[in-house]
Amino acid sequence: MTLLPLIKKLGYGVLNNTNFARIDDLGDPEQILPLVTLIDEGLTRLYSRVMLRERHVIVEMQVGVTFYHFSKLYTVQNGDPIRVPYPYIMDLPNDPFDEDLVKVLRVYDPTGKERPLDDENQPNSLFMVQHDVMHNPYPREGEVILVAYQAKHKPLMVFDSVNGTVEFEDEIILPPVLEPALDNYVAYMVHMRIGTAESLAKAQGYLAVYNQICEDVEKNDLVNSSRSITNARFDENGWI
Repeated sequence: MTLLPLIKKLGYGVLNNTNFARIDDLGDPEQILPLVTLIDEGLTRLYSRVMLRERHVIVEMQVGVTFYHFSKLYTVQNGDPIRVPYPYIMDLPNDPFDEDLVKVLRVYDPTGKERPLDDENQPNSLFMVQHDVMHNPYPREGEVILVAYQAKHKPLMVFDSVNGTVEFEDEIILPPVLEPALDNYVAYMVHMRIGTAESLAKAQGYLAVYNQICEDVEKNDLVNSSRSITNARFDENGWI
């Protein structure tokens, strides 16, 4: 599903009694961008609650560096060579790290063996001191690890700053069973913004539906997440 059908569905559905998602406003960035921001927020909430996207990145250990930040600043592709002359996030030109980490799921060594995570009883354990900061108490120069993490949905980009136009071609990747959850979460945020007593009451109803849908999906395992780790990513980077 692309963005335009979603906006039309919202306009004819849960937002039909609001000034959001009006079809006549689709060409006006000032009118449509606030709604796109709310859709983005709804996708982030869903991708944080339900495991929908898993990505992997290679991190190269450095002697003297025990804290590793999952930030573009420390990447090969988009880092700052003046501030960080020796980046440790070894991303690829066709697969850059986008600061889309929700949480680290697992960590592997180059042989594909899983490393302990947040286990004080294991001497080779790594520790997540923040959701995007990893602590390695004993880094070894040149040691590489593969980090598997739960990732956010890609941000929606609708405004063409060069031409000053609005585009709606971005694809929204969401299982059909969660599409009503997104609709209801966006409706919840819109009605919270309106702020009247009536809209606030409606907002709580939309939030309750959102939570119920998510609970049903989680309880019945309606969204499958694959777990397949090989040495392919290490091989792509020339580590093996």
